[in-house]
Amino acid sequence: MPAVSIASTSRSYPDGRNVVLHTADVARSDTTAKDLFTLNKGDIPIRIEVYSGTASNAGTNARLSIGSTGSASYFVAAMDLKGTTVTSGGIGQSIPSSAANLGAALAFATTVTATYAEAGTASTAGGPWQVLFWVLPG
Repeated sequence: MPAVSIASTSRSYPDGRNVVLHTADVARSDTTAKDLFTLNKGDIPIRIEVYSGTASNAGTNARLSIGSTGSASYFVAAMDLKGTTVTSGGIGQSIPSSAANLGAALAFATTVTATYAEAGTASTAGGPWQVLFWVLPG
């Protein structure tokens, strides 16, 4: 049996389908849910990445949650931002291992939000973090 892609499971897309990339920045000051962008009903979230040139230097930990209105960690729960650091070649990248709810069509328009949280000594450096969010349009 031939492989079936997500793009062809619900409709006929003989020439494939373009992926849409949504981007937004999250700063250390975004300690309450910040609206990043809105996804449409039927969109299929397929990948999330987070980039930064500088990791947080918060005392104990620094975390990023990416959710939706009403569910603060629907997509990413408490991703570590102290480990998202600059590499010798440039900018730090992380694909959250805690990413959830990918690969299924959204049942309704969804406002994606992000919240930065830290514990211990307050940070004086870090971020902003660029959130890259790929979807197959519905």
